[in-house]
Amino acid sequence: MLDVADFNGDGRMEVAIHAWYHEGASVILYEYDGTGLTQVLATGCGA
Repeated sequence: MLDVADFNGDGRMEVAIHAWYHEGASVILYEYDGTGLTQVLATGCGA
């Protein structure tokens, strides 16, 4: 799953990626600065 929105209200777009794997799942949030993506948050659960 992929979503693009201004999640933190700073006027810049962020990209959220939800990934499933064999024994769990994770969510990674990237900030887009106009030239590229920078990871700003990662969380997950499972083995």
